[in-house]
Amino acid sequence: MRFRIIEVEVKQALSKSGLPDLDYALNPYVGCVHGCLYCYAKAYTRYKKVVDNWGRIVLVKKNLIPTLLREVKKVKKGSVGIGTITDPYQPVEAIYKLSRRSIEALAENGFKISIQTKSSLILRDIDILRMYRDIVDVGITITSTFNTSPMILLEPYSSPPKARIETLRKLSRANQYPFTYFITWNAIFHDWDRL
Repeated sequence: MRFRIIEVEVKQALSKSGLPDLDYALNPYVGCVHGCLYCYAKAYTRYKKVVDNWGRIVLVKKNLIPTLLREVKKVKKGSVGIGTITDPYQPVEAIYKLSRRSIEALAENGFKISIQTKSSLILRDIDILRMYRDIVDVGITITSTFNTSPMILLEPYSSPPKARIETLRKLSRANQYPFTYFITWNAIFHDWDRL
């Protein structure tokens, strides 16, 4: 996988969320190198360079944490969705750790957190997920097939379906009680017997 990282500075970390049960959205990255063909986030991305090169460019908000730490002192406490238009645990997270540091900053300041990912990289942070399990929930996106051939086309650089199931198991064993976001495809891709 080859992709380009561009570091940017932001003036704001939290934005108002239009999603149910979320007061705020926090997206550590703009774009996503998973490169999923069906991704809705592309339609909500303002940066033309990222949209035109979806899956090949990701913007990293390099000053996200200091910005977030200032904001959490000023805004009303509420629930924050991490990764509403990006995967917060895409490969660049292994380098920058912005999602992990955001969880810590939000939890330590009394915010509830909801994370949505399709990456097994989230297991790296199982220690803080366990520590804050009363205020953090984790959702793992599962597609309706375990046949990797179509998934390589649809989700070329994301964790394979079996790795996501194993991630669910490990999170459950850590008393995290993850939820799943289940995406179904047309009958050609269904593999219900394996679920």
